[in-house]
Amino acid sequence: MADISTSKVNETLYRAQVKIRKDEAQELRQNALDRIRQVVELPGFRKGKVPNHLLEQRFGHEIHHELLHLALDKVFHEINAKQERKIYKIRQLEKVDLKEDEYTLSFTYDTLPFVKLGKLKHAYVRQNEYFPSQEELERLLTGIRRDYARYVPRGENEPIGSTDRLTVEYETLVNGVPISSVEKQRFSLSEKNLPPFLEELRKTILSKEHYKGNEVLIELTNQQGSEPISVIFTILEAEKEELPELNEDFVKTYLPEIGTLDQLKENLQKSQKKIFDEISRQYEAQQALLRLKSESELYIPQVVLEDEIEELLDIQTKKIKWEDLDAENQTKIKKSLTEQIEQNLVLRQLLLSLDTKKHDVSTHFSKILEKRGDLPENLQKDYQALLAAYLRGDFERIPRFFFQLPDRMRSAVWELIYELLYEEGYTKKGEKLTLSQMLAKVKKQE
Repeated sequence: MADISTSKVNETLYRAQVKIRKDEAQELRQNALDRIRQVVELPGFRKGKVPNHLLEQRFGHEIHHELLHLALDKVFHEINAKQERKIYKIRQLEKVDLKEDEYTLSFTYDTLPFVKLGKLKHAYVRQNEYFPSQEELERLLTGIRRDYARYVPRGENEPIGSTDRLTVEYETLVNGVPISSVEKQRFSLSEKNLPPFLEELRKTILSKEHYKGNEVLIELTNQQGSEPISVIFTILEAEKEELPELNEDFVKTYLPEIGTLDQLKENLQKSQKKIFDEISRQYEAQQALLRLKSESELYIPQVVLEDEIEELLDIQTKKIKWEDLDAENQTKIKKSLTEQIEQNLVLRQLLLSLDTKKHDVSTHFSKILEKRGDLPENLQKDYQALLAAYLRGDFERIPRFFFQLPDRMRSAVWELIYELLYEEGYTKKGEKLTLSQMLAKVKKQE
């Protein structure tokens, strides 16, 4: 093993002084020569058979570079095996002396980010209660009635309503020139997630502006930023929605497996409560994490932020360079990214703190995945492996790892945190809320 001494410059910057003794130095040099030998060719010698003295004469620079790489790799492994603060990246090579009998290295290095976790009492979760509002129940019942609605044609001069079903023909033009054949479409104005051109038609019709009779002209923004696009719609038919009356006969006719109207309402309340509980637990787990973060000490090297920004831009934009962004956008990205990194560090440390003999985190997580019932077995195994890697820190880009996980796994991790904190007794009484009120809290946080 090399003789290594490290000294702290600050919390995330260290200096290393290294001496590699003769026997190890010779072994490293031979490894470097062997690597270079496998990739170079010299006239008169078969590949991989060039003698050492010729390699050193002709490829001294390459050998030195390879030798330095091998020496640093060896030192990194030894430092990371012994030191609590793991190496992230060398900041500066201060001294490199690769003599044949003994190697001497001196360098400063940035560590991986780390956190000194605050007291877990700050990571309490609140137990919110659900009560169904009459408005929510009526909205759900209306949705069920709408599933069995019938549509009847509107009169010629009768205004179009917000739940009408339209049959339209439309033609797309660029600079007034048609670019497609006339197409036909039927859709309801109450549908969600309509295509952009139909959404614009819906807004125009319901605003009662800019259209007369059966023809509607929509101007669309061209994403290429060149020529204007317009769509001409002809409304062929408007049908108004007629909902069936909600009574015992409705349930017997359309939902006989439920039984009675009271049972239908009870089932809806149960399903709403299940949704509320899931959203509430995830929300409270996130709030607990934020409270704990505010009480924790976090240390993040500047080079980590810079590398993360570079990767983020590469993933999300591919084209935009950091220097092309104005100061305001640079500040926003830095703030958002720093917040993600900080939350991730605290979250991982929290899970490690809760990973005890009483609560094995991996086992608990497996139970949560099974209980959800919406994941195939192979995906459950993938998520379990990801969490195990996350807890080990067995990944290259530790800060953003959690935020790159699939949505369903992230939600399961929040559920895991809530249950662990609950079972450890870090709880407080919450509020009595409707689902709408809970969703408003989530939206406000976002």
